[in-house]
Amino acid sequence: MGFISRNITVWILSAVIYQLCSAHPISEEGPPFSESEIASLFTIGTRVVRGPDWSYPNQDGNPPGEGSIVTEFRSGKVYVLWDNGHRNIYRMGAQGKYDLKLVEDAPIRLVDGDDELSGQVEINHDGTWGTVCDVNWDIQDAMVVCRQLGNFLEAVEAKTGSFYGESERPIVMNRVACRGTESRLADCPFVCTSSRPCNTSQVAGVVCQPKLNKVRLVGDGSNAASGRVEIYRDATWGTVCDNDWDTDDVQVVCRQLGFSGAVEAKSGAHFGQGEGPIHMKGVTCDGSESLLADCPTHCWQKPACSHAQDAGAICRQDEDE
Repeated sequence: MGFISRNITVWILSAVIYQLCSAHPISEEGPPFSESEIASLFTIGTRVVRGPDWSYPNQDGNPPGEGSIVTEFRSGKVYVLWDNGHRNIYRMGAQGKYDLKLVEDAPIRLVDGDDELSGQVEINHDGTWGTVCDVNWDIQDAMVVCRQLGNFLEAVEAKTGSFYGESERPIVMNRVACRGTESRLADCPFVCTSSRPCNTSQVAGVVCQPKLNKVRLVGDGSNAASGRVEIYRDATWGTVCDNDWDTDDVQVVCRQLGFSGAVEAKSGAHFGQGEGPIHMKGVTCDGSESLLADCPTHCWQKPACSHAQDAGAICRQDEDE
């Protein structure tokens, strides 16, 4: 009974501390923000809901729900993946409109990592970015961080001992004890750093990766259902060569991304040339496969192809039917 009582006490104290020193809702008015404020607050993983200029029919669910920003702020727009599976580009300053507002003021981000999916964990509290102490930091905590950064991500490793370097930012969370099922890091039990000292050599970090065989469409941001096809392999996003590329291949890509069907296969870098590796060439799907990676392909490594031959796809959205 002593162990059980002590365990319950820890959780109660954590809940009380959470109320005292964790994030709280921002003002209902939200925007307008300056461009620098948007870039700072509306980062990858930030949870959002409908904003003052929302004009889209039920993309966020019925009744309205929440979603996560999954790309960096660019040209007054961000890309959101809603919890119900819908996705699209939304205005955050473009045309003077603000389609979104924050759920809460505790977005997280990764800094100083090897790529955009690794680094020190930072959480925004009262408009100030702070770090997380690595005491008790483990894979369950990393799972929550990666999930908050995007439902398409999963945790690979929890990093401790300021693996990505020491930080000059304040440490605002200590002894984080996530179960691994929480939606946000701020939902996990923790204590304020002021009550349990920590130092700059104890900054927590994570390594995330897209879930296996992930694909994405990269375009100009005007339509989430079309773009250059990219597939994640060996920790790197790469393009697909347009040799033999047709609507059967696009059907698989669109199905994997959750769209209702294929509209058209595009070739000749129709959506612009990509960068980095070209992962696939001579893809010959029959249209029934669940994943693009399941389709026959000539090769995965260094195919004889150029980015002028990057393949693209246009998918059918529900409202197109």
